[in-house]
Amino acid sequence: NHHWDAASSDAAGGRAALLLRHRKNGDTGMKLQDALRKIVRNRGVGALGDSRLVSFLSDYEAFADFPDMREVMDAIARKGYGSELFCISQEGSLSKTVSYAQGLAKSLPEDLGISEEYARFASDCIIFALGLAVTVKEPSGHRAQGSARERLQGAAEECRSHRP
Repeated sequence: NHHWDAASSDAAGGRAALLLRHRKNGDTGMKLQDALRKIVRNRGVGALGDSRLVSFLSDYEAFADFPDMREVMDAIARKGYGSELFCISQEGSLSKTVSYAQGLAKSLPEDLGISEEYARFASDCIIFALGLAVTVKEPSGHRAQGSARERLQGAAEECRSHRP
């Protein structure tokens, strides 16, 4: 059972281009690290500093498993961390690029008030997206249960059960 889903509307050269994505019913989307890698491959490392990063990731439903990562990725783009990483990567030093990304894991908790685990996950996702890691350790807590559709259906059923 498949259907076409309008993922987003993105202004491109003054024209609105409707991005359509084919997905299976119940699909929970792409993992954050895989979506980031795809975005970096398609748009370049500069996408990490693009103010539309969260929109790009949302197109792939990359926050389905860890909804709180939306704020983290938005802050990485908005506060210039992604742009800084892009500049460092352009210097050509892989070790400097990885070092900066790993440094984010240490500075983000204090800068953004997020957990160390989420900061490390964001850093690891970026390193993975750059092709400098083969795996990413996902956070152990706060994982959304089931697909977005299942969560919405569960919430709707709970509301119906409380009606008089």
